[in-house]
Amino acid sequence: MNCRAFANCWTTRWPRPSATSNRQYDCIVRAWGTENRSLHIADYTREMARDYGLRHPSRIKVLRAAFNDALRDGLVSSNPFAALRISKPRKERYFPSTEEVQDLIRAAQEPLRSRIRFSAYTGLRLGEMLAVRPSYFQVLPKMRFRVKWQINPEEKEVLRKGKIKDYWATVPHNAVAGINCATALLCAGSTDENRIWPLTRAEHNKEWNALRRALKLPENFVWHSLRHHAATWFLDQGASFEDVAIQLGHSDEGVQVRDTYGHRDRDKALDRLEELVS
Repeated sequence: MNCRAFANCWTTRWPRPSATSNRQYDCIVRAWGTENRSLHIADYTREMARDYGLRHPSRIKVLRAAFNDALRDGLVSSNPFAALRISKPRKERYFPSTEEVQDLIRAAQEPLRSRIRFSAYTGLRLGEMLAVRPSYFQVLPKMRFRVKWQINPEEKEVLRKGKIKDYWATVPHNAVAGINCATALLCAGSTDENRIWPLTRAEHNKEWNALRRALKLPENFVWHSLRHHAATWFLDQGASFEDVAIQLGHSDEGVQVRDTYGHRDRDKALDRLEELVS
């Protein structure tokens, strides 16, 4: 069996448990199979695997799994991707400024505008934001939101990931003002179980990417960048690292916020110091 034939039948003959994984893996292994279409799979060497891995480090894991299946079925005598250690280049994170977030909000149409405002000032992840229902809110002197569920890549509502599965977060006025169904949220004891934003991840990402490109924002300005903005915004309001960790659902007492999420504005920090000592 040549590499192309193997790649074309891999996810059908040896399917993964997740439909999403099957789709992603199929694209990766087919691209590899097309590149090596004339080569018999048993003749694919470790040197070839290393060369391919250097060019496509993020694909090594998938091809290692594919060759493991081929090895178990006797199609090859060894796995050329086994224990192949090539570090993946890390994507540079993007930390949006307040001005960039405000530009997004002004340029967006509803309901995308509401989703941007809500996530940029609460710090919710994409899946957590898409799972929001009015009944998850509690109206006290200040509004709070129960973060327990998320919409996963298979579009199912599941418990959120992480050590903390269920917690309450505050909803600042900046976030409440952006919700186009705020009236329903402000009704104490609401039993409305419809999702506020009944979208799939793909539908949301299509709108988000179109807006980001229209504003000529960089590729690494992803939705998760709004979580960084929220952390920075809370810090600039005077919240501690520990406080922001509670808001984001971290269990490390602020370590990750201090090391990764917090990007305090230097000028605002100097203004606070000057006000403190004046």
